[in-house]
Amino acid sequence: MLDETARKLFRMFYALYRFEAAHIDMDRLARLTGRSKLRIATAIRALEEKQYITWNERAGAIRVMTPAERNLKEAN
Repeated sequence: MLDETARKLFRMFYALYRFEAAHIDMDRLARLTGRSKLRIATAIRALEEKQYITWNERAGAIRVMTPAERNLKEAN
């Protein structure tokens, strides 16, 4: 089960980027969500752990995973 911040971020990522990879700006996310950067980073890690997104932390890029991709990873 995702917490409120993770759910909010996931909805934003899906609405903004669909299944395309995109560079994220932590300052913008903090402004849009009203959450701290630490809380946002924690929520992004939770989304990645639960395989809702892939996140390249160094590049600052995220991508929402399709349901088919999630099912393939769960099967392996």
